[in-house]
Amino acid sequence: CDELVCVWPHHRAQHAYEQSRASPIKSRTAATLIYACGSMSTNRNTANSMVHVKIGTSADGSSAADLAALVNESYGRQRTTFWEIQHRLRCGDYHHANRVLHLAYRGKRVVGCASSTLQWDGECGQWGFLSVAVQDQSTGVASALVRAAEERLAFHGVRHVQIEYTFKLCDQKGRRVHMWYKRLGFRPTLGSYCFAVACCPCLSIANCQLSTFLICRKALQAPAPGTIVRD
Repeated sequence: CDELVCVWPHHRAQHAYEQSRASPIKSRTAATLIYACGSMSTNRNTANSMVHVKIGTSADGSSAADLAALVNESYGRQRTTFWEIQHRLRCGDYHHANRVLHLAYRGKRVVGCASSTLQWDGECGQWGFLSVAVQDQSTGVASALVRAAEERLAFHGVRHVQIEYTFKLCDQKGRRVHMWYKRLGFRPTLGSYCFAVACCPCLSIANCQLSTFLICRKALQAPAPGTIVRD
């Protein structure tokens, strides 16, 4: 699911898609990012294949409990709470918030979230907290969230983005995610190699399998002139 359709009024998705096939999109207006999973001409229900990504605000507070449950199920452990989600959503009320929470929807159903942080380590930004509903994994939701997060960072002048994660070398899912990050362009930093050597034995004992902690970065491209991102 790598095909991006970026529309301004939400209800013009079909029209925007057709225009995008004819010419590249030059601007992003302050509404919703819509990612089409597969061709618009397939027999699948288009509304169910669209992923709508927006920045969460306090207006989305009614979804906090569902989001917390989604994140915890995605991580397979207690990763967050209702109150933390409420706080992250309130950050989106502020125009120049350092960290915001991006929300992904299919129709009216929330299917994922991810955070983006403008100032993480010097001039390097960060995205994380990436979570997708179990039944919607491997359908383009994560790609849509990452694109939206990195677009926000680039718009604010961030030129590098960092992620951190624990990598379990013998875990099939962990290897698949690690390769996905690599395809996105992330590479371990020098500090990551040093940290990995130091913490690998401890993490391996804690996880009962060979594990390490990776810090990876990649460069971001500056947005095209005239690009507008909802912030």
